Amino acid sequence: MKNLFREGIATVLVVSMAFVEPFTIQASPLFGQITSSCPACQDFNAAEKLPSKVVENAAIRDLSLVRKKFEAGTLRAEDVRAAVTSSRTYFAHLEEIGFNAVADSKFKDPSVQKQILEFTPTDEEIGLVSEKLSREGTVTISKEEVKRRFSLSYGERRRLLDEFNNVGVAGIQARIIQSLANLETRTALFSASEKALKPVRLLTSKAPAVLSAPTPEVDLCGWLEFIGYGFAFLCLLGCFPCCGAALVMEIYAWLCEHGLLVV
Repeated sequence: MKNLFREGIATVLVVSMAFVEPFTIQASPLFGQITSSCPACQDFNAAEKLPSKVVENAAIRDLSLVRKKFEAGTLRAEDVRAAVTSSRTYFAHLEEIGFNAVADSKFKDPSVQKQILEFTPTDEEIGLVSEKLSREGTVTISKEEVKRRFSLSYGERRRLLDEFNNVGVAGIQARIIQSLANLETRTALFSASEKALKPVRLLTSKAPAVLSAPTPEVDLCGWLEFIGYGFAFLCLLGCFPCCGAALVMEIYAWLCEHGLLVV
């Protein structure tokens, strides 16, 4: 199985640069060779399961802007509001086309679980994930960032997988929307303060008491990290719509790690 997987990765490495849109990929004569080592990917790649690139790109654009503006110290409530709107639309779309249902079933599939739990990527494969995710949007996902995702221990993967399966994709999406709505409120409070020249930047250091929030009861950051890793893994195997999903979840995970997403 491991050799077959490596052969699949090798094929992806050869042809990945030619693949830009899912429909283009489907037309390739090599499509069957790539997905032959990943039965789970065939369900995701089914025509009726392909997410709209317009809807997906809108979410990636708005989330990338939130990330970039936070790093620059210029994030405003309207930036987060746009991300809330596009995220709601994106999640509703994934539910409507059945993508969420497929994701839930695949993450519960013992054979898929085994691969996700045991997979250790090579440096070349980490570079490929970085390359593919960066091409999906307007933010660069470095090799170091990808490597951190794939460095989760087996025990952590097992715990997060079990917890994730109790909540489901839709459950995590609901928590993301709630967290973004909370972020919008906190950002608006910073923006209303004359001292808040760099809104939200203080969330990870000396936030005013009114903005301090208790530790969330759920491990949202861990779930986002794990599901981002899971979709990145399936992206490597040839699940093309999983690449966009991996990037979206990667940005959410980054925002969560920087103290922006509090349930």
